Amino acid sequence: MSVSAARAAAHAARGAASRRIATAEDDDALVAACAAIAPVIVELEAVRESPIDVAAAHADLVRTATARAVALRPEPEVEWFVLGSVGRRESLPSSDVETAAVIADGVEVGRVTAQGAAVHRLLGRCGLRPDPHHALVSQRRFVRTTADWATAVRGWVRNPFDDSAVIMLSLLADATAVGGSASPFSVDVRAALSGDDRARRLMGREATRDYPRLRLRDSLFRRVTTVDPKDTVISAIVSLARWVDLECADTPPDAERSTPARLSRAAASGGLREDDARTLARAFDQVQRIRITHQADRLRAGQPADDLLPVVGTTPVTRSVLASAAREVTAVRRGLAIP
Repeated sequence: MSVSAARAAAHAARGAASRRIATAEDDDALVAACAAIAPVIVELEAVRESPIDVAAAHADLVRTATARAVALRPEPEVEWFVLGSVGRRESLPSSDVETAAVIADGVEVGRVTAQGAAVHRLLGRCGLRPDPHHALVSQRRFVRTTADWATAVRGWVRNPFDDSAVIMLSLLADATAVGGSASPFSVDVRAALSGDDRARRLMGREATRDYPRLRLRDSLFRRVTTVDPKDTVISAIVSLARWVDLECADTPPDAERSTPARLSRAAASGGLREDDARTLARAFDQVQRIRITHQADRLRAGQPADDLLPVVGTTPVTRSVLASAAREVTAVRRGLAIP
């Protein structure tokens, strides 16, 4: 089969999987349809689709599965959102699912959290793990009316050191509606932050501080058995891109939330130097490719996807790319560091 034919077949499989997931008539049908998600990602990796496109394909399938699971357990006047890597369209088979809900006034929160627990149980059967830190609609703090979300966001902005404020604001900045709705999250985090220098400064400090985990020397010289490219490089770039994008006052609430898009906007607005944005985008692309290749190899071998690259057996080229990416990201972060 030619490369173009293989690529067309991979995209056809992606479309077929999406349709099966979106039209699943019951739980068992949804579980069966979601079994195609991993093979689709393996096929897309095999035809060398870009890391951005592979991750977007995975996130779209997860979002469709979440929408269908919600539809199979309907609650009126509840809008679901995916957060984190799924919300940014950057998820991979190793990713978990984070969710939040906006409810109408008068809707009983307990009923919605029960729906959330049922939906995530079903998604778990589909191989889509819930967030281990419980950023889920099954938890009351992730189910609020628009007014209550607005009050909470104002509180986190006023007191950014309290109640995991920076984490909560970061999660909501990535929120994307589930299902056919293209509506942004009911509270604009950027607008809420715009009038509070202290909160923005703290988010900037968290995004630019020099994490020890970026130093890969020990890992790459085999003093440990595995290295995690998400924890060592990707998370740092995601955090920095989110922060510089939140600093851009002209970005609309419904703007694309992917890390490359955020870096591009930051460069265009002057929030990042163009060469720094290119450096971060290149590192993101290269390390995402490493992650995707590793996960596809594990899936082909019948093993669960993870982000733990074994140091023994990792090629010199891969080690060089990871080390270079870590150094470059550290250099950019230090140049932007807020004391």
